[in-house]
Amino acid sequence: MKQPVLPTLLYVCMAACAIAGSLPPATEIEEAMRRANDYKIANNSLGNNDWVQGAYQTGNFMVAETLDDNTYRSHALAWAEANAWQVSDPDPRHADAHAAGQTFLDLYLLDPQPIRKASILQALQDVVNNVSWSDGRSDTIDNQGDDDWYWIDAFFMAAPAFARLANIENDEIYRTQLRAMYHWMKNTRGLYDNSEGLWYRDNRYISQSTANGEKVFWARGNGWLIAGLARVLDQLPAAHPDRAEYESIFQSMAAALLPIQGTDGFWRSSLLDPAEFPNPETSGTAFFTYAIAWGINTGLLDRTTFEPTVIKSWNGMAQTALQPDGLLGYVQAVAAEPGPALPDDTRPYAVGAFLLAGCEMLELAGGLAPLSADAGDDETRLDLENKYEVLFPLDGSGTILRSGTATSYSWWLGDVFLASGMQTSVALPRGDHRLTLRVEHSSGAVSTQSVMKTLLSADGPIEVSAVIASGDDGNAPANTLDDNLGTRWSSYGDGEWIQFDLGVTHPLTGIELAFFFGDQRFATFDVGLSNDAQTWTPVLTQSTSSGTTLDLETYLFPESNARYLRITGHGNSSNPWNSITEVGFLKNGNPQEPEFDSDNDGLPDAWEIARLDHLTESSSADTDHDGLSNEDEFRLGSDPQDASDASSLRIQPGAAGSLSLAFTARAAFGPGYAGMTRYHRIACSDSLTSESWLPLPGSERIPGKNLPVQIQLDPPHDERMFYRMECWLEPTP
Repeated sequence: MKQPVLPTLLYVCMAACAIAGSLPPATEIEEAMRRANDYKIANNSLGNNDWVQGAYQTGNFMVAETLDDNTYRSHALAWAEANAWQVSDPDPRHADAHAAGQTFLDLYLLDPQPIRKASILQALQDVVNNVSWSDGRSDTIDNQGDDDWYWIDAFFMAAPAFARLANIENDEIYRTQLRAMYHWMKNTRGLYDNSEGLWYRDNRYISQSTANGEKVFWARGNGWLIAGLARVLDQLPAAHPDRAEYESIFQSMAAALLPIQGTDGFWRSSLLDPAEFPNPETSGTAFFTYAIAWGINTGLLDRTTFEPTVIKSWNGMAQTALQPDGLLGYVQAVAAEPGPALPDDTRPYAVGAFLLAGCEMLELAGGLAPLSADAGDDETRLDLENKYEVLFPLDGSGTILRSGTATSYSWWLGDVFLASGMQTSVALPRGDHRLTLRVEHSSGAVSTQSVMKTLLSADGPIEVSAVIASGDDGNAPANTLDDNLGTRWSSYGDGEWIQFDLGVTHPLTGIELAFFFGDQRFATFDVGLSNDAQTWTPVLTQSTSSGTTLDLETYLFPESNARYLRITGHGNSSNPWNSITEVGFLKNGNPQEPEFDSDNDGLPDAWEIARLDHLTESSSADTDHDGLSNEDEFRLGSDPQDASDASSLRIQPGAAGSLSLAFTARAAFGPGYAGMTRYHRIACSDSLTSESWLPLPGSERIPGKNLPVQIQLDPPHDERMFYRMECWLEPTP
């Protein structure tokens, strides 16, 4: 339904004020960082050792250290180990390769095992010893010649590695090499425009103009440069002679960025021609935010002058680019010049930049908050019993408490209260529900985190028209469909597969699998979907069974339309055998609308099935004999099978003879209430027989949020006055 004009305008005004407003509290900054990083980790593999992942890991490691979070440290370590601590892109002397080396060196400082620095040490030694600085690639890319740093991105990728290694090895030669390559890039190549305080990405753009006749200064390219300067200065000794040059350029760039920031907090991809690509762009904005906030925190930039800039840019990213599920959008793809970015465009390097920025913003806000809420994991369930709702457990036990005590845990759906307690449960209807855990601290601090809970409808069994496999040992593929856990399909070796033809396309949401010896070992497998048995889309990768049961276990994935499903085995924890005893398929059942009323009794089917277990009850019947019809119970939000569950209006005494009316305004939430809002009104009359019930001022239209409402009665009180609560449902505007 179309939103009313006034709330929409109010929302836009509030958003604009927030972007231009004050520094967010540390709890909000930390929550935004965790949301972005958790989404990136959950939805991506560890990745290779290229610059895309290397740039991300610089942010991941910094947030791990800032938050003292072993989960993020372990992620960095697992990535480094998966890539054998090697730098190569594909030439280890190439600047892009050195991005990974920065995190290798950070991890080396935590645990100085020689393998952790060996590859990056050798790579940088080779650059130092290579007089021409040729990395074997630069002369073949864009005809740029044979020097390593022909493009400014290289400064972020490589310069901090040189600065770090100089400290680790206590060898000035790496700082000398860094200085020589920087001056070659800046002066010999001429990539720095002194009049603008900005850098050309490479010398191709020095003579070019944008569509509107402006100089071509690429946001992310300049972001790489100024962020690289911050990271180099972080490593450079306080009295080092190179500091003056790097600090001067850093300050000039920061000053140049101030007047060209957008009102929404973002810098555009084309810095001097924002109209060329008017969309927000997150990667450049995040690097600028990190560098400027770092400059404020280190005293290199004046806080009064520059803090409003980073407040605006951080709030812009957190409110516009960072989605509720943690996806960081509006990120320009891999490029060499200005270009567009869409709301769902994301890349690992931008997440890394956002995390770097968040760490510095956290310091601006006074450092770590005393607690950090953890709402647990996203979860998807199937309504296998067709009850239109399922009880979901909620778990906030992962909340980090750094000092003091947590005074309350509460769970919310928007502004609707659902439950209290660190660990509790709540019945959720079909659909996607983003719940928020709110934890209050003894100091008055509040931390929140959101989690997605999804309930999908389920349909009947799927008939399989054919099943084939890459091979078997005599235990045939058809054994997985005979409803017998004593038979199996088996095939030896990594990559062996079994494939099912479902006859027609289905909206698949998951698979059920049982494994031979499934209670003694765990199996590893992938699942792919296809509509032609030729092109496959992976939906589960490196999934593992529990190793604790012989029965079917459920593995859910995002709903996908497919006719063919293939399971590719990677053996089990004991040997390379792939042995599956039974397979089942789950699909979305195209559920009826929650308001659908098939028996025309005025009550939604979903509500009747969830609350009465069937559709045969009349809306005028009083199932629990409490004096309220089923229609009344639906309108009030009470349980039609529990006579003790009823909304009540209470008169409460107060100080100095005052009185108030109190009740709980129940929300319209659950099966049958989709798109509905429950409203309450308090009316008064001097006679129970009178029809002249008048609403109390201020109580004419109270939306239900499952929260207590108290209405003060002004004295003097007429002892003959009667009050009642009226309740009705309306489509949510």
